[in-house]
Amino acid sequence: MYFGNIYVVLFAPDDIAILKNEPSKRRRFLNIMISQLRPAYVHALNQYNKILEQRNSYLKQIKFNQKSAEMLDVWDEQLVDVGSKVYGYRKEFIEKINERITEIHQKTTDNKEKIEIKYKTNIKNVEKYYEKLKEKRELDIQKGYTSIRNT
Repeated sequence: MYFGNIYVVLFAPDDIAILKNEPSKRRRFLNIMISQLRPAYVHALNQYNKILEQRNSYLKQIKFNQKSAEMLDVWDEQLVDVGSKVYGYRKEFIEKINERITEIHQKTTDNKEKIEIKYKTNIKNVEKYYEKLKEKRELDIQKGYTSIRNT
């Protein structure tokens, strides 16, 4: 008899769609996997999405109700702060997966092939993320939503 949590990941041939489909499906897969291992990730991701939603709402208020664009600094700082946490969890997860798949793949291919998963993101650095948000601010106001995202 076993007491405790058992984490299982099933990777079936149909799961190749994760690699072929759009990035949002891969992010969803990542989110599910990390959430199972790190409950705090769910909180950070939910917080990020809530801040993003609030920022987008305020962008529309600026566009249609002539609200002050200076208030976006508050949303931008929060978005960068929480977005960097989400990025950290994802980066750590990908690094650990790479360690395991490299080991397994080398054994499978007699060290003849290399395999690596790369995590591509818009912004890896807090300062650059904040700069990008500032840089795209006018475009975001025109569109009424945030055009650059870290997740």
